[in-house]
Amino acid sequence: MYLTEAVCDGALLFAVPMDAAITMQLAISSPTIGGGLATAWQECGERAAVAGLVAHAQLHTSSQFQPYLATLPSRASDSHMLWWEEDEVELLAGTSAHDECQSLRVEVDAAARLLSQGALADDVKAYGEEMVLEAVRAAYVSVFSRSFRIDSDGHEVIALIPILDSLQHSATPTVEYYFGEHLETGTICIEAHAIGDQPAGTEVTISYGEHPDMIFGCHYGFVPPAMEQRASCYTRLRLLEAGNASLESEDEWSQARLRAEPLGALAAYLGALGTASAYPLLFGVSIEDLDTLSGTEIDDRLRGDNEKVESDLEGLAMCARLCALSDDGSGESDATQSAAAALDVFRLGNLGPHNDLDAAILVASAAASQLSMLNEKPVAEAKAVQPVAVRPECMAMASALRRSEAMVLCRLCESDDVGSMFGIAGWALAWKANLNSA
Repeated sequence: MYLTEAVCDGALLFAVPMDAAITMQLAISSPTIGGGLATAWQECGERAAVAGLVAHAQLHTSSQFQPYLATLPSRASDSHMLWWEEDEVELLAGTSAHDECQSLRVEVDAAARLLSQGALADDVKAYGEEMVLEAVRAAYVSVFSRSFRIDSDGHEVIALIPILDSLQHSATPTVEYYFGEHLETGTICIEAHAIGDQPAGTEVTISYGEHPDMIFGCHYGFVPPAMEQRASCYTRLRLLEAGNASLESEDEWSQARLRAEPLGALAAYLGALGTASAYPLLFGVSIEDLDTLSGTEIDDRLRGDNEKVESDLEGLAMCARLCALSDDGSGESDATQSAAAALDVFRLGNLGPHNDLDAAILVASAAASQLSMLNEKPVAEAKAVQPVAVRPECMAMASALRRSEAMVLCRLCESDDVGSMFGIAGWALAWKANLNSA
């Protein structure tokens, strides 16, 4: 969408009445399927309720939303990851995007089953299960890639907003949007206003937010140009092997648990504080984080009176220090030593230079291991020379996501960033010596 004439800063470009939006409230208040969509919301979340309403409306061509629905993505016109074949998903193997993609596909499959047996059961009878499941998947593509979170009576809810959801993303948007009241009718609208003076021919763009590239790729169906937003170059770094149940606990952390199970307590502690990652002991790191890294700042915040972990980098530093605990020569049992050291880490932020060095080596080693996995040629890429080839657009997106994540991992295992995290002078030499001795 482009401007046909010049506009001034703050000029109203368009307004969309909220009555035209598709929201969760509209879904659960539907006179025909609202009850079933309310159940879907309770069991699978609000995306399921909105997707269920969109799928139902797509199947019924008499829907009042039909002109708008005709503009939404379909399998024939879109290459969203929900449409990818398994071989194409495997192009992401070794990346954080692979886990994100698989998680979304599991969510959609579970919601589609629930909706087809509940709210959309009559549609299954009328159109067949295959068509209904396809409609639900298409609806989810729209919800992931085009929905907004808006305020409704003090609560954030998902909404599909015509016109606004057709605008492209830009790190330097030309439009901002917010609620407004139409002066003549009093109707509540979403208003789009120009950011700065704009000449005719300017593309009308909005910002989708500073998301990791894997979110852009898996949710929105595209990856922004490399380094356009430094926060987007992102990885999820795991220090420990997956599958340890004690590290996935959501129980409250306590002094008693800290003594018995320092890492499990850390997982619960970080989860309760709501760090950027949704997974305990899986830490998000971006190029932007590393650009602003300061070991002193990290330790000061860990020792602060509010006892709050401000970012995943701080949680990563704490976790690495706990993982690097070693025999202190006191002769006490390992459990006693670990408990005492863990309490010091929680209270002081660090245990001293030796522990910091070991912790830094753990972080750099984890990054090097993930980078090695990332650089392995995906099985699906090797299969691409076979008669049934993966689509080039899937290969292009997977390559962009791998490059983005590799940039962060390279910084963690090849630069002085990890040394800065722990305040280690001459880190590059220490890390090189560790590699030579391994």
